[in-house]
Amino acid sequence: MKKKILLLCFALFGLFSIQAQTAFLVSGYVTDSNGVAINNHTVYIMSDSVNAFMYAATTTTNANGYYSFAITNVPILGPGFNFYIHTYDCNGIPHSSVFTNANPQNVVNFMICNGTLTTCNAFYSYVLASGSTNTYNFHDYSTGNPVSWSWNFGDGATSTLQNPSHTYNAIGSFVISLAITTASNCTSVYYDSVYVQSTSNTCHANFNYYQDSLNNHKYYFSNISTTTYQNLQIQYLWNFGDGYTSTSVNPDHIFPTTVAATTYNVCLTIKVLNSSSVIECQSTTCKSVTIANTNTNTCHANFNYYSDSNSTINTIHFINSSTSSYPNLQIVYLWNFGDGGTSTLQHPVHTYLNNPVAASYNVCLTIKVLNSANVIECQNTYCVYVTIGNPTTGCQNSFTFGHQNLVYNFNGNINSSNPTTYNWSFGDGTSATGQNVTHTFAQPSSGSNGYHVCLITVTSNNSGSSCTDSSCQFISIANTTGNIIHGFVTAGNYDVNDGYVLLYMANNATMSYTLIDTLSLDSIGYFHYENLTVPPVNPAFLIKAVINPSASYFTQYAPTFYLHAINWFNATAVFPSASSVFYNINMVQLPVNPITGTGTLGGNVFQGGFKSFGDSPLSGVELILTDEYDSPLKISYSNTNGNFSFLNLPMGNYKLHVEIAGVNYTPYLVTLSASNPGINNITVTVNTTGAIITGIENNSDHSSSISDIYPNPATSEAFLEIQTSKTEDVVISIYNYAGVRLSTAGYKVNGSQRVNLNQNHFTTGIYTVKIEATNGMSSVRKLVIAK
Repeated sequence: MKKKILLLCFALFGLFSIQAQTAFLVSGYVTDSNGVAINNHTVYIMSDSVNAFMYAATTTTNANGYYSFAITNVPILGPGFNFYIHTYDCNGIPHSSVFTNANPQNVVNFMICNGTLTTCNAFYSYVLASGSTNTYNFHDYSTGNPVSWSWNFGDGATSTLQNPSHTYNAIGSFVISLAITTASNCTSVYYDSVYVQSTSNTCHANFNYYQDSLNNHKYYFSNISTTTYQNLQIQYLWNFGDGYTSTSVNPDHIFPTTVAATTYNVCLTIKVLNSSSVIECQSTTCKSVTIANTNTNTCHANFNYYSDSNSTINTIHFINSSTSSYPNLQIVYLWNFGDGGTSTLQHPVHTYLNNPVAASYNVCLTIKVLNSANVIECQNTYCVYVTIGNPTTGCQNSFTFGHQNLVYNFNGNINSSNPTTYNWSFGDGTSATGQNVTHTFAQPSSGSNGYHVCLITVTSNNSGSSCTDSSCQFISIANTTGNIIHGFVTAGNYDVNDGYVLLYMANNATMSYTLIDTLSLDSIGYFHYENLTVPPVNPAFLIKAVINPSASYFTQYAPTFYLHAINWFNATAVFPSASSVFYNINMVQLPVNPITGTGTLGGNVFQGGFKSFGDSPLSGVELILTDEYDSPLKISYSNTNGNFSFLNLPMGNYKLHVEIAGVNYTPYLVTLSASNPGINNITVTVNTTGAIITGIENNSDHSSSISDIYPNPATSEAFLEIQTSKTEDVVISIYNYAGVRLSTAGYKVNGSQRVNLNQNHFTTGIYTVKIEATNGMSSVRKLVIAK
């Protein structure tokens, strides 16, 4: 970026002022912190172009660290005419000075770290503190043995600890910087960002499962999902990992018969919908289910039980009678007594609550046959309802329940038409009466995973006598956390099951992007990425969904970034998060009625500088054709020779966009008319000089160019250079991360002008800068402010 800034700042000598001309000298030394000269080091200078004079040059230091600029033909415009001189240290950090043309000689010395002498580099990672949604633990991984640390957490808070913790009091994105200094005075700064999520309403998908006692391949799934949303519809979608799905609340499923033991990734997705059928919250949880093989060896779980005659009727002895035909293999036992209690003993004894009336519990035994490598060879589950106390038959009750996170709705039932009272005990010290009740649980304490809920009913008959019954269920409540990126991709009414997503990792300090993975979409359009191992921890990501050409609706939708954007610079960055956060993509639809006409537009895509110098063609580059208002019309990709084309176009105005994540560009504005129905000589040239940039050769009678923002990240002022070949009205707008416009300024540019973005009053964060001109030129830049 350092060289790129100056390459875009040409000396326009034809614009010299007609006022008196003069000359002056700028010189100085570049040394390290010990006063040792740094030779062959680049120094830059440029003028303030506001006064219609532009000067830009570079030089390098000699063996003594000395540099100089002899500037001639400088107009005398008063002491307000500024020059900016700067250089970069070993960490890429700019060091600059400002002076006017009032003095004929100016001395500016720089003391910086020398890239050949220092080895310090700032770096850190962070994790969300256990049990928190807004407190982060930061860990310094800097090199060079720093002796001091300066943290800026992006919300006004700072720290000088090596490994601090910080709690954010607001949601949103925050840019964090760590500056280090070593004993030898080496300095380095590293930037990253964190996204603090809302903690108001959440939803968590979760489920349990058990095996049928007679069929090794049949499993029963119990939905225990939770949500804090009130009175909203919940949709359930199961994916059993074998190509089959279900929308039942608590489904059962028979898995395929296999020769060897097979593990399936079973996923439950819940969607919380408001009254407009808009998804308010979405969550997915996946668990592995291992299906036993179908060889001659088998295993079957089974047990008997009896009450303890020397104790109470609530103490039960369980006798394991499971069988296995596997010779000499280990068998492990997993008991679930239906009231939250468990055991791994072969023949356990369990005491239930001493209820005054009978209660039933669903007791399950799972056995696993393990080989010498602890791999499951066979697994089977057997469940039986165990009645504790004195059962009654004339007024047997039961209850069902539904819930949204910790808010549960209980519905009591009785097998009698006689008057009945319903008494509820929620297992948390509270109770209620009524056939249908609502109760809000507290999050279970550490070591507990739910509550034992009982319904006691008293039913009166015509003779005045009463009948009492009790039933109990254990309500499992669990937290789900994770460090994943996942979601669903839809295209209109389609779940995109024939496509993929591209996952780009962002470097917020340089605003560059790296493609790190391509994820295929499953049969319901779901993608899931977890266990991120690429540094730094929790950077920002871009997600882009693409439909395969084999899909019937391929030509109807444009490749789309998260939150309905077709361009990377309009996309919303995402962050690894808990599984309750879904990054769903609703793909942008192209015109329903295909546009038709006789016009054509096309050209070539190349990597490099000029075609005549033997540039190499680029294939697979996405080209987007929009109308003059940036609405997408058609998509094309460059072929192996770098060629692309758009056919059957009606006459009119169009814009051509090139879409490469992290690559800035200016759309090409073109008009097809009866006198010029085909324009097929457009050249798209993609350059890589430090940060990735792109240029589109514009063959119209005027041209414009826009530099990248510098410095970026910015701690105080930030600038960009605009060049035009004729007078243009340019409007620059700055938007925050949520897309809210914060400022707008207009400029009349003729030639080259340096623009101050005037963003000093903005808080630390990531911003979008949009530049628009009367010639149809528009461009977008990302700006990082790190104060």
